[in-house]
Amino acid sequence: MEEIILESDCVFAGSLTPSVDHQYFVAEDSSQNVCLWKWTTTGVEKVREYGISGITAPSISADGKYIAYDPMGDPGDFVFEDLISGQEVNRINYPFRVDWESGLSPDGSFFFLSMQENGGEDLYLMVFDLQNNRFVHKFGPYGNTIPSYLRIEYLPASIRDLWSWSSY
Repeated sequence: MEEIILESDCVFAGSLTPSVDHQYFVAEDSSQNVCLWKWTTTGVEKVREYGISGITAPSISADGKYIAYDPMGDPGDFVFEDLISGQEVNRINYPFRVDWESGLSPDGSFFFLSMQENGGEDLYLMVFDLQNNRFVHKFGPYGNTIPSYLRIEYLPASIRDLWSWSSY
């Protein structure tokens, strides 16, 4: 876990989801609007508002190009936007309720989503191939917690063989 020191006159509520390069983050403002923020040399600036509890499970790609999130008003979909323009670049449909977190692989080719299956209590980690827009694997069930990390060898061979691991 890394500590991030944020100095700003703005008031933030809820959790803070930073980009890997720490140039952007997702957090609620003082009115509980979920927002995308950018650090500047003088503080922070609001890039975009998603509304009160407008999105869940946000993640920002490692290269800082995309933001992925579950739009609260559109159950069953996960949206991928260009971080700067806000233009939707992809959308995947999933059959389960999102409960916890999402994440993009460092190269942006795979998407990971933790969720409960059909309202059950067990958690699963779902893997989606974004280049081919398809679901590829489900890890679990995990009871009420997902392991803090999954080792590379836990991934199915079909994912391990497609991914270039030399830079990780």
